[in-house]
Amino acid sequence: MKKTFRDIDESKGFKWELGPDPSALELWHMSILDTPITELEIGGLCRAVRQDMYISELLPLVVSELDKDVLVGYWDDAELLRLTSELPGSVWGQCFVLTKKMFDILCRDKELLAQDTCAVACATKLEHKLFIALGDQG
Repeated sequence: MKKTFRDIDESKGFKWELGPDPSALELWHMSILDTPITELEIGGLCRAVRQDMYISELLPLVVSELDKDVLVGYWDDAELLRLTSELPGSVWGQCFVLTKKMFDILCRDKELLAQDTCAVACATKLEHKLFIALGDQG
């Protein structure tokens, strides 16, 4: 069985019900509630990270997508990298393997990142958080 947002919500004792005037975020969430998280499209993944939803469950997918294309995005180039760089550093302290993998991706793709000043800034910000997390874990 593939894990869905509904599964995650139910495991935390939460059940989504739309109110009389649902927001765009609520409508989106309901539309992907039963989609396996491994099958989220990049737009859904970006939106979930932007909204700080299910980060611990989605972080492996985020790292996997960035490993395929560090400049991946839905609205903008490097959008997923930018959103990931905005996550609190504590997120990275929870999993050494993912932290090291993300650090390695940034090191590997430095030349590609150098072509976009925004990507460089985001990568630098994220690299700093990863470096701290790796130091705390090592």
